[in-house]
Amino acid sequence: MNIELKNLKEKLGESEEKFKIISSKIPVGIFIIQDNVVKYANNPIAKLLGYSVKEILKWSKNEFYKIFLPQDKPVIIERSKKIMRTGRDFIKYYIEQIITKSGKIKWVEIYTNFVIYNRKKALLVIFIELTKKKRAELRLVKSGKKLQERIKKLNAIFKVSNILDKPNISLDELIYKILGVIPSGFQYPKLISTRIIYRDKEYKLIIFKETGWKITSKIEIADQLMILEVFYLEDRPFLEEEQKLLKDIGKRLKFRIEQNIAEEKLKRSEEKYRETLDLLPSIVFEIDQNLNFVYINKSGFEKFGYSNEEFKDGLNFSKFLSIKDRTRALTYINSSFKRKNLTSKEYLMEKKGGSKFWARIHIRRIYKGGELIGLGGVIIDITSQKRAQEKRNRQIQMVNRKMKELFSSLKIEIKPSISNQEKSSLILFLMDWHDKMGPYLKDYFPKEHKFPFPINDIGFQLYNAISSIYGQAYITEAQGILLNIENIKMDGYIFFDALPDPNFRGKERPYMLGIIAPKINYIDSLKFRDVLHEISQKIKNNENWENEYYWKKILAVLSS
Repeated sequence: MNIELKNLKEKLGESEEKFKIISSKIPVGIFIIQDNVVKYANNPIAKLLGYSVKEILKWSKNEFYKIFLPQDKPVIIERSKKIMRTGRDFIKYYIEQIITKSGKIKWVEIYTNFVIYNRKKALLVIFIELTKKKRAELRLVKSGKKLQERIKKLNAIFKVSNILDKPNISLDELIYKILGVIPSGFQYPKLISTRIIYRDKEYKLIIFKETGWKITSKIEIADQLMILEVFYLEDRPFLEEEQKLLKDIGKRLKFRIEQNIAEEKLKRSEEKYRETLDLLPSIVFEIDQNLNFVYINKSGFEKFGYSNEEFKDGLNFSKFLSIKDRTRALTYINSSFKRKNLTSKEYLMEKKGGSKFWARIHIRRIYKGGELIGLGGVIIDITSQKRAQEKRNRQIQMVNRKMKELFSSLKIEIKPSISNQEKSSLILFLMDWHDKMGPYLKDYFPKEHKFPFPINDIGFQLYNAISSIYGQAYITEAQGILLNIENIKMDGYIFFDALPDPNFRGKERPYMLGIIAPKINYIDSLKFRDVLHEISQKIKNNENWENEYYWKKILAVLSS
C-alpha cells in the first residue's frame, strides 16, 4: 500500500488531470483535503460513504471530519494538523471506524500523506474498507472468549462431578469441597467469593466477603431451599455462561443430596424390614445365583443351628437339604431362575447336627435394576403335618387290612362295585376355584363319552355340599368324603385340598378332585384315596398329571 500511495503522489505531481484519471480507476477511496475542505473525491470513496461525489465536494470547512465517530474526531483532527504542519514526506497508517450517510458504521484502513495540490499544501487520504475482515476478527475473538468460558465451565463441572462421585463423604465435606471448586469456572477466579445456605446452615470458606456484585441460584431439595451465591470482590460483570454454571452445579448437588436421602431412607426401611423378619416364626432367606446365602432371619439361625458369623463366612443352600431330597430340590431351585410359574415345594431339610425336618419352601425371584440377582423365599416347618398325614395313612392301611381280614373270615364274596358295562360311566374330574366366580370345572376324563348330566353342575353341587359340611375356611388340608348323589342315582368320592396362592384370600386356593361312579363302597374309597392324594401332590408341585392314567388306576379298584 505504501508503494501505491507513492505512485499516486508522483502522478499527482506530474499532472493533476492524470492523477484524477488513475485514481478513478483504482478500487480504493481517495480524498484530497486542502485548507480543511475536500478538494477531490473519487467514486469508490463516494460509494463507501453513501454520498455522491458532488455532495462530498460541497462539504464546508472541517465538515469532512463528520464521517468519524465523535470520540475519535479530536485525535484525527490533531493528526491531520501535525502532518500539514510538519510537511514531512511520510505515510501515516491507522485503522478507524467511519459513519456512512445512512448512519451505518464501517471499519476502514486509512493511509495519509502530505502532497502539493494546485501548488498548495494538501493532505492525500486513502480509505480501504475492512468491515468484513474486522467483523470476522471480532467474531473470532468473541468465539475464542466463549470457548475459554466454556472450557472453564466444563472443567468446573468435571471437578464437581468427581467430588459428587466420591462414596462415604459427609454432606458438610461435600458442600465445602464444591465451594472451593466454583471459582475455577468464572472469568476472574481470584476475585470470587462463594457461599451456600442449606437447612438453616451457612457454608462459606475462611476467606469470604459479601458484596453487592453477586449472582444467586435457588434449588429446592426435599422441601428445603438451598441457596448458592457467588460474589465478585470488585465491580465485574457476570456472564450468562456463569449463571448457567451455578444452576448446573446446584442441580447436580441436588441430585446427590436427594440420592443420599433416598439411600438413608432405604437403609432405615431395610433395617426395620429385617427387624420385622426376625420376629417371624418362619424362616425367611435370600440366596444369590450360586445359591449362597445372602440373608437369613433369626428363625433361620435358630432352626438350622448356625450362627450369624457362619452364615456371613459363606454357606450354600444345598448344605441344608437332606441327601435324600438334594438332587430333586436343587434341580427345582436352579430352574426357578427361569421358570415362568413358581410354586411351593416340600423337601426334607437337615440341621447342623444332622437332624432333619420336613419343610414347605416358597420361592420368589429377586431383581435389582431390572436384573435377576437371586432368589428369596420362606421355609415353613411342616414336620407335624407330615407326621399327622403319615399317621392317618397308617390308620387307613390298618383299617383296610382289618376289613379285608373281616371279609375273609366271614367268607363274604366281595363283588366289583361296577360291571364291565358300567365302566364308561366312571368320571374323574378336577374342580378349581376362582376368587370371584367361585368353583369351576377345570378338567375331566373321559371327555369323548356323553354323560346324561352336566359334569360342571354336578361338580358345583358337590363343591357346595363339601363347603356346607366343613365350611369354606376349613378346606385347606387334604380330606376325603364318600357321598351319595341322589339326583343322578350315583355315588361320588370327593377329595379336596388347597395350594399356596399369594393372590388369593387367605393365601391358599382350594381345589377338589372327584370320582363319580354308579357305585362306590367304603373299601373302594380307602383304596383309591392314595391315588387322589398322589394327583393332589402333582397339582401342588405344578406338575402335569395324566388324567387317563389315574382314571384307569381308579377303574381297576372299582372293577376288581
